[in-house]
Amino acid sequence: TVEGHFFAALKRVKLVPDDADWQAVRYSRCGRTDKGVSALGQVVSLELRSKAKIKAKLPAWQDEIDFPMILNRVLPDSIRVLGWADVPQDFHSRFNAKWR
Repeated sequence: TVEGHFFAALKRVKLVPDDADWQAVRYSRCGRTDKGVSALGQVVSLELRSKAKIKAKLPAWQDEIDFPMILNRVLPDSIRVLGWADVPQDFHSRFNAKWR
């Protein structure tokens, strides 16, 4: 599945711990990605490794890890990450995404 490839890529590039599951990284998505259903424009949210330091100001988005570049290097050509955004801790893709 698209999600399976995505989560494997996250682990492969060490953006999430090797033993992490969906719940451990607070993963949510705005829609389903059933077999045969397009995942075009899918929005997901999760907690990732960051350049941020504990109890320090968050880095500017330009200074953060280039998540799309790193993930796209290891994802199949048919799956692409187009961008990312920092969101509030209580953000949930299914309920808070404005569009996909």
